[in-house]
Amino acid sequence: VYTADDGQVYFGELEAKGGEQNQVLVLDKVSRPVQSRSVFSSIAYETESNNTIKKANNMNTDTMYGRIDKKKDVDYFKLTMPSGGDYAVALDFIPAGKDYDLYLYNEKGKQIASSASTGDMEIVKIANAQPGEIYYIQVAVYKNDFDASQSYRIQYAPCFPVSDDHGNYL
Repeated sequence: VYTADDGQVYFGELEAKGGEQNQVLVLDKVSRPVQSRSVFSSIAYETESNNTIKKANNMNTDTMYGRIDKKKDVDYFKLTMPSGGDYAVALDFIPAGKDYDLYLYNEKGKQIASSASTGDMEIVKIANAQPGEIYYIQVAVYKNDFDASQSYRIQYAPCFPVSDDHGNYL
């Protein structure tokens, strides 16, 4: 996960071409997370009831799957930052034609970021996180537009600055 100077978050991976000395950064142009074990290492599934901050599932891994399975269902996840720095939180695998939104809250329950587009992916950035700092992630649907048979995916990863071949930061 990489952050450009303008604050835009991109997901990418290094591809080895001709050995370790010739690694190339490949950025996904539509800002979708890549499925790479080196970036996203383990998977878990949400458990109900996690419909409030107080009942949030601990996010003990960088990838979790969940399901919105009834009207007014929301899912909360508790994220304890493993280290300091900037992080991206992404919601994807949103069921086709459905409108899921992503909200980020601080430890006190105050909303600090959101992504509520009509696309198939939502991303929020956590800036200057401190080790041990707690955040809450909420997944909600817009106007009860859900699919109980399909799972969504939540991922988080550190953001790193990216430069081009000339040392210019993107």
